[in-house]
Amino acid sequence: MKRKMTILLMTLLSLSVTVRAQWAVFDPSNFAQSIVNSANEIVQTSSTAQNMWSNFQETVKIYEQGKAYYDALKSVHDLVKGARKCSRPSFWWVTSATST
Repeated sequence: MKRKMTILLMTLLSLSVTVRAQWAVFDPSNFAQSIVNSANEIVQTSSTAQNMWSNFQETVKIYEQGKAYYDALKSVHDLVKGARKCSRPSFWWVTSATST
C-alpha cells in the first residue's frame, strides 16, 4: 500500500504541466488619460511655485519697508536723546560761584 502511494505520488509529480504566459494588456485610452493627468499636475505645480515666489517677494518688500521705518524711528529717537542732553542745564558755574 505504501509502495503504491509512493509510485502514484511520483507519477503525479513527474507529469509536466504546460505553463502559458498571459498577453500583456495595454489600454491606450488609459495611457493617454494618464499623460493628460500628469500634464495637468505639472501645470498646477508650476502655478503653485509662481504663487509662492510672488508671496516671498511681497514678504521681502514688507520686511524692507519695516526696516526702513525702524531705521527712521531709531534716528529720530537718537536725535531726541541728543537734544535732551543739550537741553539739560549745567550748573557748574552756579556751584563754583557760590562756593567762594
